[in-house]
Amino acid sequence: MSHTLFLVLAEEELRGNKPSSIFKSESFHCVAKEISQKFGVECLPEHVENHLKTLKKEWTIITTIHAKSGFG
Repeated sequence: MSHTLFLVLAEEELRGNKPSSIFKSESFHCVAKEISQKFGVECLPEHVENHLKTLKKEWTIITTIHAKSGFG
């Protein structure tokens, strides 16, 4: 599902729905609709936004560990 989230958000950015560092709410609606249709689950825009926040936090941890001496 994360892969689909990234693909749809990338499309939304190309459409201009990310004017700054934050996506517009309609982008989260598009992702939720795509995930719901593709996987047959109920996905709400709030779920998408929360999952994106979680992924950002995890990515920050990964990059911090990778920057430490002896990694990578």
